[in-house]
Amino acid sequence: MTRSRLVLIALLALASASVSGAQVPVQLSPGGRPAAPAELAAPEAVRKAAVGGKYRSLLAVIRVPEDLAAYTAFSDYGFSNTPAWGGYTGLPAGYWVYVYPHWYLWRETSGDAAPPAGTVRRSWGPEQATGEPDTEQAGDLTTAWASRTQDGQDEWLTLEYERPILPVAVIVHETFNPGALNRLTMFRPDTEEVDVWKGTDPTPPGREKGVSILPVQVEFQTSKIKLHLESTRVPGWNEIDAVGLVDDMGRTHWAARAQASSTYAEPSP
Repeated sequence: MTRSRLVLIALLALASASVSGAQVPVQLSPGGRPAAPAELAAPEAVRKAAVGGKYRSLLAVIRVPEDLAAYTAFSDYGFSNTPAWGGYTGLPAGYWVYVYPHWYLWRETSGDAAPPAGTVRRSWGPEQATGEPDTEQAGDLTTAWASRTQDGQDEWLTLEYERPILPVAVIVHETFNPGALNRLTMFRPDTEEVDVWKGTDPTPPGREKGVSILPVQVEFQTSKIKLHLESTRVPGWNEIDAVGLVDDMGRTHWAARAQASSTYAEPSP
């Protein structure tokens, strides 16, 4: 039985709780397969590669020790759209930093990035679905995302994560009128949107709140997912507090940014 299968079984057995763990970046190996845990880059090296906060949103880490001679032990190379290097293929465009023996590929610089979603959390805004769960009680509470209308249209919620993850499950904390989830899509590195789950929400309508675990089987890493809600068929505001993306090592990663089809929040100033 594979490790990812064991992780999924544990999640389904503990549907009322989420798995938490260190936010260690996934290293790509030739062919796009996840490397063994022992090959993961050390967290202190990741911090060094961020160059004092200059870069954010890690896309990939590749191990190329032979580049030491050309780039020394540290090199802030800058932006590159090189798709293949050191035996690795399908590399995303980004900002490259070499901290021996790895290259770190970042999506953006801190100057280019918009303020993190959590900086200003509007009541009922989609940014309320970022980070770990913080809505302890069921009800129409400002610390969860809510759509503009109760049942005016079907809704969607898009979540982005700090780094690509090979997922085995998505954990959705529904805190008001659950039961509307009916579809889950994920985005490949080339931005193609792919259906990965369709069905009935594991938390049925009528419950005060619930934690819905959606198992997935995909062969690509993702840093962006989209929840689809059949809001017109489940009365009331279908509010979501947090969305965890579980990797094949059992670690839960919480969303860093979120967008929604609509929101009850006041417009940003």
